[in-house]
Amino acid sequence: EKKQDMSRRFSFGIRALKDKYRDKLPEDLRKAKEGLEAYQKTLNYWGIYDYQVSNLQIPYSKLVYTFVHGLLIMFVASIPTLILNAPVGMAATYWAQSQARKALARSKVKIEARDVLLTNKIVFCIVGIPMLWVSYSAILYFYLRWEIRTVTLTMLCMPIASYVGVRSAEAGMVDIKDLRPAFLRLLPGFREEARTLLEKRNTLVKMIRSVVEERGPEAGPAFNDPSDDWEYEAG
Repeated sequence: EKKQDMSRRFSFGIRALKDKYRDKLPEDLRKAKEGLEAYQKTLNYWGIYDYQVSNLQIPYSKLVYTFVHGLLIMFVASIPTLILNAPVGMAATYWAQSQARKALARSKVKIEARDVLLTNKIVFCIVGIPMLWVSYSAILYFYLRWEIRTVTLTMLCMPIASYVGVRSAEAGMVDIKDLRPAFLRLLPGFREEARTLLEKRNTLVKMIRSVVEERGPEAGPAFNDPSDDWEYEAG
C-alpha cells in the first residue's frame, strides 16, 4: 500500500512538473527524462523488467535452484489445477470466443470484442466450476460408492485445493519468467550490457532522488502532505 501511494504521488508530481515547464524542461529534469527513456529502451530491447536488473549478478548455482524450484512448483500445482479448473477453463474459452464472434457480427463499433470475451469467461467460470465440483462429488458417491461424509469432506477441500493450485502456478510462473535474464547472460552481447546495466540503474536512482528532493515541493500536497487526503487537496 505504501509503494502504491508513493507511485501515485510520483505520477502526480511528474504531471505537475510537465504542466509547469511545458515550454522547456530545466536541465536536471531533461537529463532525468532522457536517462529514464534510454534505460527503459534498453530493458525493452532485451525483454526484461527493472526488478530483474538486480538479479543479473546472482550466481548460476542460485539460478539453477530457482529453475528447479519453479518446475517443481508448476508440476505440483498442475495436478489440482488440471483436475479442478482446466476443464471449465477450456470450455469457458471456447464459449466466450463464440459469444465474442456473435458480438462482433452484430456490432459496427467493436474491433476485437475483448470486453465480451473476458465477461463471458468470468460468468462461465463462476457457474461452471461449482457445477464441475458437484459432478465430481456425484461420481464419487454414485459410481465409486464413497461414504457421504468422505464425499462431503472431499467437496469441501476442492475450493482450497483449487486456490492453492492457482497460487502455486502463479508462483512457479514468476520463477520461470525471472530466469530470462539468466539465459540472456549466455549471450556475449548481453554479458557486456549486464556489466553496465546495474550501474546505470544505480546512477538513475541517485539522479531521481536528487530531482525529487529539489523539485518535490513544486508538486504541492503530493510532496508536502503525509496524510491520505493529499489527492483531495491537490484537486
